[in-house]
Amino acid sequence: MSRVVTIIVMYLIGVIPLTIINYIMPSLLRKNVFFGVTVPNNAKKEPELSNILRQYKKRILLGTTILSVVYFITAFILPIKRISTALLTVVFLYIVYFYIIYTSAWRKTKIIKKQKNWDIQSKNIAVANLNVNALKTRLSLKWFILYPIIILSTTYVAYKFYLIAPNQIPINYDFAGNITNYAVKSIKMFYPTIALQIGLSILMFAVFLVNNKARVDIDPDNINTSGIQTVLYKYRWSIFVYVMGLFLNLMFGFIHIAIFAMFKPIIMTIVPLLFTIIILTYAIILSLKTGQSGNRIQVGKDTKGEVATKKDDDYWVAGLLYYNKNDPSLFIEKRAGIGYTVNFANKISWLLLAVIIAFIALSIYFSINN
Repeated sequence: MSRVVTIIVMYLIGVIPLTIINYIMPSLLRKNVFFGVTVPNNAKKEPELSNILRQYKKRILLGTTILSVVYFITAFILPIKRISTALLTVVFLYIVYFYIIYTSAWRKTKIIKKQKNWDIQSKNIAVANLNVNALKTRLSLKWFILYPIIILSTTYVAYKFYLIAPNQIPINYDFAGNITNYAVKSIKMFYPTIALQIGLSILMFAVFLVNNKARVDIDPDNINTSGIQTVLYKYRWSIFVYVMGLFLNLMFGFIHIAIFAMFKPIIMTIVPLLFTIIILTYAIILSLKTGQSGNRIQVGKDTKGEVATKKDDDYWVAGLLYYNKNDPSLFIEKRAGIGYTVNFANKISWLLLAVIIAFIALSIYFSINN
């Protein structure tokens, strides 16, 4: 039973969210963006683009089905400790598969755009609605004081339990709640969790700032509506980023305490799982309600203008990566998914990428050597 529970739970956490997000992703984007290509606002109703979308969704479901079969077969064959390896492999293959079918849809869309002469309507512009700044509603930075309070509080409670804990402490559990590894009690056991909490707090704060400071792109065909939508989008996602950081700090703080308090294995498994499910559910619901740049938020309508698209497709590599030496912006809106990406022509973006990779590598190192 423990094997079945582990396999199913890991599948629900690792594969299902990816499928949902990738399946609905095209409908979350701006009305004038289709698979990374700018198009007129009403162009998505064109038969050619509708056909591309149908093919994309069918391929997502087909890929999910095939990789799910591969995962379940592999997971039941491998030892229970290796199930996570099977999941990570399938997730990696899924991501590669997604980029292949996404790039295919992007290429077809560019061809149709050229055939329809939509480029002729385009103007090389980047609209920034100056009235947006006056409307901005931002979460106060004072709320972030809760992050260090949580870290200090959970560390203090964990230390109290550490003083009375036995010399041999269980540190790893499978999804069925079974203990898989023990460690000798040591004060060094505090370092990885504290470092992880601090690192996550800094990362969430940085993402929060990026969300507020990123370049504002306003739909020139719906200036007022787009401006208000962008404001609400930034505000709602800034709250999400803050709450996610709060939940992650609480989750790792709980794990820290639970290790020394010797909580029941089932509690050690269920509580972090609940934290994860809540965060994923929150992200999916918020994505559905806001869309990219708030395009799904209902705030009224503008009178349609003459500008249909921005002529900047050439700066987007495969509709995914932005590279524009003439744009001083560091963060800009994604064309695939929700949120922001970086301008890879800006040297600072590579420094940020190196910092993120280093953080991930250190997290993996500490988790292995805990």
